[in-house]
Amino acid sequence: IDCSIDTNGLMVTCDVSGEILVNCKLSGMPDMTLAFTNPSIIEEVNFHPCVRLSRYERDKVMSFVPPDGKFKLASYSIDTPPQSITLPLYVKPQIHFSGQSGRVNIMVGPKSNLAGRTIEDVVITVPFSKNVATSSLTVNHGVAHFDDATKCLRWEIGKVPKEKSPSLSGGVTLVAGSETPESGPTILVDFKIVMFSASGLKIDSLALTGEKYKPYKGVRFVTKAGRFQVRS
Repeated sequence: IDCSIDTNGLMVTCDVSGEILVNCKLSGMPDMTLAFTNPSIIEEVNFHPCVRLSRYERDKVMSFVPPDGKFKLASYSIDTPPQSITLPLYVKPQIHFSGQSGRVNIMVGPKSNLAGRTIEDVVITVPFSKNVATSSLTVNHGVAHFDDATKCLRWEIGKVPKEKSPSLSGGVTLVAGSETPESGPTILVDFKIVMFSASGLKIDSLALTGEKYKPYKGVRFVTKAGRFQVRS
């Protein structure tokens, strides 16, 4: 997900792109057909050479004889209005400067649409301006580190707990005589959620013909943050 959220918590832009990765361990010459429940939202597709383009253009299914091992079957973007894209988490920053100091409060949590799934590998990055001299920040979950050289705060949350919302609070002081920033920094967010589809794209079936054996078929999907920004 590439997303930009304004200071009021409203979505400004949001784009979803994806890849279909395959790990094939089948013998012989299996002929595979991958079908989606809602293929109309897929656009700008780039296929692996094994995919039959004419079949996809006609029926909107991916028909192919897979090579052995791991390969990228296709990459794509999603054609859907931003408001219909499901954002899995919220980030609520409050960063205000007055005189030679600033107050920082950031809260992170899951939205109610996750159906029990866990948000993992969460990292909040706050690139403060160069006129920030010192910081005094505490967190109730994870580890936060302020780099004095780059003036960048990195808050490693990891897995978002379900029993409490991770929060960061504290203050910063500015270099003596420096101008007070007119606005807060733009926050960068990283995260990963297994078995969650922000785009709504879903696989309907994966069929095999041309061989007599019954293979094991497993599907796993992951949503990750791309350039996910929240203005403060």
